[in-house]
Amino acid sequence: QNNPIMKRLFPLFLALIFIGQSAHAQTFQLNPYVGYTTSSKLETGGGKYRTRGNMNFGGNLSFGRGVSGAGFSRNAFVELQYNYCNTDLEFRGFNGGKFPLGEISVHNIMIGGTKGAGNGKVEGYGGTFLGVTIYDQSAPSSDTYTRFTVAFGGGMKYFITPSVGLR
Repeated sequence: QNNPIMKRLFPLFLALIFIGQSAHAQTFQLNPYVGYTTSSKLETGGGKYRTRGNMNFGGNLSFGRGVSGAGFSRNAFVELQYNYCNTDLEFRGFNGGKFPLGEISVHNIMIGGTKGAGNGKVEGYGGTFLGVTIYDQSAPSSDTYTRFTVAFGGGMKYFITPSVGLR
């Protein structure tokens, strides 16, 4: 009854139970994905830089309450995301000339939040993300550029297991 060791261990035991229950309610999700990036252009004083559309690949790691949450936290996640696209880059001068510049790799690394709704097997989602985009041209004489990025996304997610889904 008056065991000093038990008096010290009991609050620790209660804290571990509480932490275990809180951690149990959290969900980690790994979502690989494949998509398509459309062609884009950037106008300059002498012409336009253009990229060709191509497939992109990526994945994200999400942490949140999933379907076990209540209210706004239900299907709300914090997400770390990576996306990669490799495509051709060319310069088209306003005088009509076309100059191939080789390949360019585009890496997006972002963090943000997503909110979904669905039945736990298939769900729609939307999100907002902040991060960086790294432009890495294959030509040895070119520089690599890193830029601040803001992105908005949405789509459908299909869960293969409760922790692995396809978007």
